[in-house]
Amino acid sequence: MLRFLGVALCLSPVLPLVLGLTGGLHPIGDSFAVFRWHFAVLTGLGALILFTMSWKWLKGVAAVWFGVAIFFGTGVLWAGLEHRVSEEAKYSLYQKNLSFRLADKQAVVSDILQHNPDFVTLQEVNEANTEVLSALAGQYQSQLTCGFLWVGAVSVASRWPMVEGSERCIERLGAVAIQVITADGPLWLVSVHLHWPYPHTQARQIERLRPFLNGLDGRVVVGGDFNMVPWSYAMHSLLDLTETERAGAVSYTYSLFNGFLELPIDHVLVPATEGQETRTQLRPLLGSDHMGILARFKL
Repeated sequence: MLRFLGVALCLSPVLPLVLGLTGGLHPIGDSFAVFRWHFAVLTGLGALILFTMSWKWLKGVAAVWFGVAIFFGTGVLWAGLEHRVSEEAKYSLYQKNLSFRLADKQAVVSDILQHNPDFVTLQEVNEANTEVLSALAGQYQSQLTCGFLWVGAVSVASRWPMVEGSERCIERLGAVAIQVITADGPLWLVSVHLHWPYPHTQARQIERLRPFLNGLDGRVVVGGDFNMVPWSYAMHSLLDLTETERAGAVSYTYSLFNGFLELPIDHVLVPATEGQETRTQLRPLLGSDHMGILARFKL
């Protein structure tokens, strides 16, 4: 009986791997997709254990399970390695969830000013850390903040001039946008903060965001805490909706259980144009619980 139980435990991690592909059918699929890498490792370990058992029929099952683990695991690894670098990527965006508990505001301000990005997108902007935006106002005069949850608002800031009347803010939606005029024409700058996935309300929030994002006519660049991994149905839906692609390699920006689980849930999305080349650089926590992302791209 214990042997059968052991076999079942070795086989079981493949189920959440498969369920992670079903985000289009039910939001719970994306919840499983968040931990795809971890379930792939468990599936591979289970397969290795099955290889050691004496039942011959398990050898074939173990081979299949190991193949499944390799398939899903290499997909995640490839996403982490894939990046493109170009000297033509002359625009930059600094993405940061400040954290409503942020203590050292000056460290974040100094890091932003040191890298001198064209655009800044922030989340969890509250009364305690709003001075970050105030400190940036001299160089980033085009700013807009929109209320979200008790943890703080979403904000955008740009060194390029804002199109008059382009401000877009719907309280508690988790998104804010302005249109700016760059050297290569108009561009919508968007900051997004999504809820956690199922059983929380991320899928419903994305549906509510659909008309908001559809209303942004023209090129769009988005920075945000998406609380979702790149290979999920939710992220693919947002890429299609905004006609963007994710900039750079997968960046593991958030840790659970004191770093035991690292998740790539902060992203920068840039216009999906032919020949688009991007690169990203992780920035330190600087007092937040999210690492920052500095993304470079071209228009």
